[in-house]
Amino acid sequence: MVNKGMSKAWLMTIAVVLVAGASVTAQSKIEPINPGCSNLTLFGDYGTLIEGSFVANGWPLRTASMMHFDGKGNVTTSDYVVHNGTPIPGDWSSKSGTYSVNRNCTATFVLEGVIRTHFTISTAAETFVE
Repeated sequence: MVNKGMSKAWLMTIAVVLVAGASVTAQSKIEPINPGCSNLTLFGDYGTLIEGSFVANGWPLRTASMMHFDGKGNVTTSDYVVHNGTPIPGDWSSKSGTYSVNRNCTATFVLEGVIRTHFTISTAAETFVE
């Protein structure tokens, strides 16, 4: 009889240890909650190529741009613009402005107070899409 009681105690102990171990293992596999994005998410230099055309006359526009986001809501750009097949005089032009990143990783920047662009941040801020 003593062996039977001791056997049940050991089985209960092993069962509790297995359940506790499974619980810890399950908890370690839970991914952390995405805290969302902020201005700090977008930090560093990003290159982009902008292509389009003017609606009124259909002239094509191509711009190569290097943008620097400071993580605090300020952006500077260095742009090379080709309008209707002709580079705009002055080679590379610089602009500055501000940006704002929403918690859902959508964002807006405004250059020179008038050029507004909406974009999204993806892949841990490695890329953004206009």
